[in-house]
Amino acid sequence: MFPLNRRKKRASLIKVSIALFAVSALCVIASRAYANVGDLYVTDLASGSVIVYAPDGTSTTFTSGLVSPQGIAFDQNFNLYVVDAGDGGTGNGTIFKYNIVTKAQSTLITGLSNPIGLALHGADLIVSENGMDRVTRVPTDGISPPSVFQLLPTPMGLSSHFFNNNTFSYIANGPEVLRVGSDGTNMDIDPNDGSRATEVSTITIQAIPTPTPGEVVFVSTDAGQITTLVNGVKQAPVATGIMDPRGMAFRPGPINTTDAGDLFVANTAGGQILDVKKNATPIPFATPGAPNYMVFQTG
Repeated sequence: MFPLNRRKKRASLIKVSIALFAVSALCVIASRAYANVGDLYVTDLASGSVIVYAPDGTSTTFTSGLVSPQGIAFDQNFNLYVVDAGDGGTGNGTIFKYNIVTKAQSTLITGLSNPIGLALHGADLIVSENGMDRVTRVPTDGISPPSVFQLLPTPMGLSSHFFNNNTFSYIANGPEVLRVGSDGTNMDIDPNDGSRATEVSTITIQAIPTPTPGEVVFVSTDAGQITTLVNGVKQAPVATGIMDPRGMAFRPGPINTTDAGDLFVANTAGGQILDVKKNATPIPFATPGAPNYMVFQTG
């Protein structure tokens, strides 16, 4: 038999080990709940929240209490950024920053005017200030001041894509899409039916010849379509008959073999998130209140 003091020490060590194991387990559970590759983060106007959808369609509320949640993006460190346009008035918009494991919220920047689209551009964010007719560059360090990225009327959804040793941004502003290169060159792309948001891929879900390196721009439009543009040339739409298409995102692979690579679209007024498959009618993936913009966690 162990002496009494040794038995007490051993019992204490067992209790400490059990406590550490419990804490570790809770951390794992929290990490799994809000840090899974392939989860879809969606801003929802009806509930003023961000909703997370697992690949199987089950959902949890990530954060709530927002007034008008709009664009959403991850940075390289997997911090999540969410635009809140507030009441849409001058200077009432905010970008919030979240830790996706703890859900801790901080404020990155205030004073934006009806901000809508959001995208990562290098180490910075770009946000479309619809109320100021400009796209603003916002450093993610929270210290460096914002600056004007591009001036154009009523910018809405936007995206960025890196290829051919250049970062290109695509800004939807109603009549057209403006393609902005990191070298300062601009090119107007006209989908001919009004633009709301953009998404870019080097592949395509339709049988469209893809340049090398590829640049296929997907545009949600006022006509209720998802239009594709290859090197600025309009192609046949990949989806039609959508009531109110806005934000889009591609499911990363290989997360789910049945929908990896599919384009997901927010049908805001229709209260649906649609899964757009190759050569097929879009099918509902989820039916939240009013989905707006979305982003997949990719790492």
